Amino acid sequence: SPRTPTIHIGGSTSTSAMASPKSPSTASTVASYSPISSSGGKKSEDKLKNKMINVWNNMKYGAGFAPATFQEESPIWLLGRCYFYKELKVDDKVSDSQYAISSLEQFYSDFISRLWMTYRRDFAPIYGSGLTTDCGWGCMLRSSQMLLASALVFHFLSRDWRINSRTHTTEETFYYFQILRWFGDEMTEYCPFSLHNFVEVGLKLDKKAGDWYGPYSAAQIIKDSVDKAIRLYPPLDALRVYVAQDCVVCKEEIIELCTQPIRYQGIEQSAPDDFWAGIIILVPIRLGGDHLNPIYIPCIKSILTLDQCVGIIGGKPRHSVTFIGFQDNKLIYLDPHYNQSIVDTHPPSFNTRSYHCTTPRKMSFNKMDPSCTIGFYCRTRDEFERFCKVAPGVLHPPMQRGHYPMFVFADRRSETGVCLSAQNSNLLTVESKQASLSLPSLAGSSDSLEEEPESSRSRSQSVSEDYVLL
Repeated sequence: SPRTPTIHIGGSTSTSAMASPKSPSTASTVASYSPISSSGGKKSEDKLKNKMINVWNNMKYGAGFAPATFQEESPIWLLGRCYFYKELKVDDKVSDSQYAISSLEQFYSDFISRLWMTYRRDFAPIYGSGLTTDCGWGCMLRSSQMLLASALVFHFLSRDWRINSRTHTTEETFYYFQILRWFGDEMTEYCPFSLHNFVEVGLKLDKKAGDWYGPYSAAQIIKDSVDKAIRLYPPLDALRVYVAQDCVVCKEEIIELCTQPIRYQGIEQSAPDDFWAGIIILVPIRLGGDHLNPIYIPCIKSILTLDQCVGIIGGKPRHSVTFIGFQDNKLIYLDPHYNQSIVDTHPPSFNTRSYHCTTPRKMSFNKMDPSCTIGFYCRTRDEFERFCKVAPGVLHPPMQRGHYPMFVFADRRSETGVCLSAQNSNLLTVESKQASLSLPSLAGSSDSLEEEPESSRSRSQSVSEDYVLL
């Protein structure tokens, strides 16, 4: 087997960000090539056109980000972890500055360890389109990649894994590079979660390269891509993806999905009686009409404090990002709107600097688009059971007369609808009014980061829409 490479991100970083190990000599260079031949009149014109587009994209999406500022007096939450400044009294003296720096360094170490997927340029043309960059249209797919990458890090490494740790095991190093290879920007089976493969999966949803994707479409693309990869890669055979339908997380469906036999290359595999696959739960929801209903802001904050949360695919209209935390009334997010060259992920070791963001960004809750997809990951059955007990308590907006949860949990699903558990029995009246009416389908309405058709805006309101659009 080849020598296990050292994890590195290359280049120098500030002390407030992270301390990088020395880059090994085997680090590969960033691939920079044009897939279009320079010979021939038409090809020369296309090459010149692509160069002009790249120059424009470099100007628009290559300027970098202004760093966000954080208040030391307020806690910072990042995917279930809290970083909080407090006064530390020693010998009746306050040595608060040293403690504050330590706390902020831990936050930055955690933030930088999240995998960052951005616009890329000069990759092989996407089949059927000729596009060699996703600048201007691929932000939702990149946000989806970031949420999936976060879940894969949870699954193969752990929530507390850090890129700047000097005690990585051989297994951790292997999976770190392998996860990044799965997202390589090329159309091969070795990169099942590449932009190219995401676009191919999206064709079944009537989406093509260059189109705008919404949170609901993104959730379906993640599920279909993982389901396809499970049958090709043994390391993924203990992972499943569940997409909630009509704002309902059905426990029976998840248990059946996580305990079913493993399929590898089309061959049915036997599984032990206690087999349980880690589950990624995606919940597409819409939290308002044209704007986010402010009653759900406390709920969003509470969700980001859960250990099982892996992020929220959302953003502003026509501007998708991945939310991973918050402080006070500002969301912390990873922004894919940054144009970078592709990376050759084939060598055993390669430079991973461009996969880690060193500048956190913040956005006001009031600017958040109401359509989003929330992601959770549960490694074991016990963790899933704990999630089902804890999550319902944070889904109800506080100080409201009625019951308007973001989404609900159900024990099982019947042929006529959803059979809700006892804790959600107050919602049975909605189902009883019209037996055939389920909670709102988000196939069309949740993709509001795209242009919403006029027909969907003017449709008649139903009981189910009263449940979600408040």
